[in-house]
Amino acid sequence: MYIRQFEQFHSTYMSQIIGGGIHPFHELLFISSGKVTIDWIEHSYTVNGPALFIFPPHSPHRIRQMSSVLQCWFIEMRLLQSNYAPNAASIVLWNQAQASLDWNEPRLAPIRNVMQAIESMLPSNGIRNARVPFQQLLACDIQKLLLLIDQYIHVYQAEINGSSTSDPRNDKWSAHQDIYELVRHMEMFFTEDISLDRLAERSGYTQSYVSRLFREITEFSPQQYLNELRMSAATSYLYTTNMSVQKIAEAVGYPGIHYFSRMFKKKFGVSPSEWRQKHTLV
Repeated sequence: MYIRQFEQFHSTYMSQIIGGGIHPFHELLFISSGKVTIDWIEHSYTVNGPALFIFPPHSPHRIRQMSSVLQCWFIEMRLLQSNYAPNAASIVLWNQAQASLDWNEPRLAPIRNVMQAIESMLPSNGIRNARVPFQQLLACDIQKLLLLIDQYIHVYQAEINGSSTSDPRNDKWSAHQDIYELVRHMEMFFTEDISLDRLAERSGYTQSYVSRLFREITEFSPQQYLNELRMSAATSYLYTTNMSVQKIAEAVGYPGIHYFSRMFKKKFGVSPSEWRQKHTLV
């Protein structure tokens, strides 16, 4: 997750448009206190704080202050493929609920707690002076918040429809956990010949399904991820030891020095020996 901007906002400009527009980022807007009217695509909401809105990327919105004093904060972030966000229908339901949501409701306690954690971390001087570890902490809390909101909306929908809370997405979550096990298996046995067929057999899924979920989680195919692991190990050997290139190729799982050297140069643009000359520690 890349956080482009976060800002706390205090305004005394009643009946003025104080924010909005359109941009290629997800946005969280929390109204701590005060009243606003929000126009979002074809929806319009007039709410008193506290209220939390989610705006997907490329969705036009406009915020008009309707009280003499307004206190709020917003965060703009680009989600990566590995990040999770509620779907469009869930976001609509969540935003619609803000006018009548009781933030003292016990079921909202987990969401409320994460919100408080986020609010307590937001510095007054914005993103430019925020240290990287802080942004990582904030990103973790944002991801947790989005997951909790999605779960809350799912349960809310199930109660309205009088249906079970079982969800096909739970099956995908379980599948992701299985793929994470494959990832850990590869990290432990990266020197072995790990094929897509072996991973499919180990997980019980088809090869195409394993490959697709693997890309969702790691952004690599299984073979690409295996090569990434081996290359990382190879650079560690080159940097910290006097092992020959032949021995390193064998140590990281390549059948021969020529194939290893070809793969190494494809990734780094230089041969293993040339890389060692530039980066050697010993």
